[in-house]
Amino acid sequence: MFIEASCKSGKLLGIFGGEDLRVEIGDIKLKKITPKNNIRFFNIPSAWNGTKLKGLPKTVVFILELKKGEHLIKFIPRIGAAIEQEPKIEQVKDNIIVKNLQAKDGNRRPWITVALIDLPLNILDISASCEKRFRDSDDIKLVIDGEIQKNEASKIWGKNWYWRGSQLKGGEKSARFYSNLKKGNHDIELWADRTPLLNKLEICQNNIKKETAKTPEYIIEQINNLYKEVGEEVSFNKIPQPVKNFVKYDKKIDIAAKEFKIDPIILKATIAQESSFGKNIETDDRYVGLSGLTGLEKMNAIKTLEDLGYKFNYNKIEDVIRATAAYYNWLRERPTKLKFKNKNNPLKLYTQYRSDIKAEGVTTAGIKQFLYYYFYYKL
Repeated sequence: MFIEASCKSGKLLGIFGGEDLRVEIGDIKLKKITPKNNIRFFNIPSAWNGTKLKGLPKTVVFILELKKGEHLIKFIPRIGAAIEQEPKIEQVKDNIIVKNLQAKDGNRRPWITVALIDLPLNILDISASCEKRFRDSDDIKLVIDGEIQKNEASKIWGKNWYWRGSQLKGGEKSARFYSNLKKGNHDIELWADRTPLLNKLEICQNNIKKETAKTPEYIIEQINNLYKEVGEEVSFNKIPQPVKNFVKYDKKIDIAAKEFKIDPIILKATIAQESSFGKNIETDDRYVGLSGLTGLEKMNAIKTLEDLGYKFNYNKIEDVIRATAAYYNWLRERPTKLKFKNKNNPLKLYTQYRSDIKAEGVTTAGIKQFLYYYFYYKL
């Protein structure tokens, strides 16, 4: 459901507080819990706030699954609001949510929010264009569930604006974000400065039937897409054998992934590649080293973790998994010779994890096999 509305600020109206607008869909009341444990329905990403918008329009796209039948949509204003266009309801096709939308001229303010309701957010693709102008160029900020996606090519001020006209000079920039957020409510916010153009926003919801997504051909296609990001090509001499879907360490993996904010599937695929689903450690009780659970090496990864001040008990499997997550977290910020668009790219992370030579040799058999495991478990 697409809704474009605008709200005026208190300064424009001559009153305190300004206009606000929120939407309820059936029994769904989107809200946010503040640090003081207060429940807030207005002034959240999926609502309209006049203080921030200052009379400019904002588009909110609600993505949710609805059963066949009638559904009630409530528009709840506070002081007032203006619906710019008649709300549009349509079925999502080809995973493309928004395309060819240009911001009206104005200073830094919310522009587009995509609100996912009781859905996962795995992979997000965005393409946008920004013009360079004297003194004040077009810019776009991306915020996913409250976390600003940083522009690593910018200095301090510009880091919060992922697309910048001063860098793009009227050109287009495409980026892929591996959010890997589980089923729930998620917000994708785009903020605009001046008049940037959103060419396309596409979400991979993994809504392809599992029997189709798990095919070797489809998985290899996803791997090839990763390599295209860095201008590399990869091929498989033979179709890999079916992958064992092991769950033995899932609870330990989830705990470590949350602690260090790492995709749990990366940890699971690492175990699959490094110790054949953990089989090696069950016979020789080795948790670290070349035949250890995750292949953590004493002279490289473990030494780095010690230098960073981490202390883990490497005789405990849960600590080895936590140490692996901590090491991946450190690698995430390290530069590479190849220009990856996203620091969470599994190809970037595992290449550095395995070789630590700044992403050289990215097409080796072990790395391809890791990625095969990764997409098998992800899909």
